Amino acid sequence: MEKPITVDEYQDNPEFWEQLALSVGGVEVKDESGKVLFDL
Repeated sequence: MEKPITVDEYQDNPEFWEQLALSVGGVEVKDESGKVLFDL
């Protein structure tokens, strides 16, 4: 189950999100328009 977050959330704490991605099965990073930029 991927968790969608914004670029700002990712940039505030990238290490946290990378660890979370490992534990939850992925994190989807989106821009303000909702376009997926990349997955962790």
